[in-house]
Amino acid sequence: MTNPLLTPFELPPFSQIQPEHVVPAVTKALNDCRENVERVVAQGAPYSWENLCQPLAEVDDVLGRIFSPISHLNSVKNSPELREAYEQTLPLLSGVQHLGWAA
Repeated sequence: MTNPLLTPFELPPFSQIQPEHVVPAVTKALNDCRENVERVVAQGAPYSWENLCQPLAEVDDVLGRIFSPISHLNSVKNSPELREAYEQTLPLLSGVQHLGWAA
């Protein structure tokens, strides 16, 4: 089964998002963020918009595009299964926020 959160979209595919998609999508997005941050930092200074800000903004956008529909669904179409999946992602996101990232 394809995870609709991991497929590029213009508008969130709310009707396709299931609770079982939430944790894998957030985990993959966070792993991608960490890898990109490590790669950007490893290149060293001098930093510029192109080699620091742009790559970080792009991965932050991907994370936000994945988590925003999840958060929205948790608010408007809450179910025990969705709530459980959503709550599993909160510590993962909190760990990233300690690194200076926010979804």
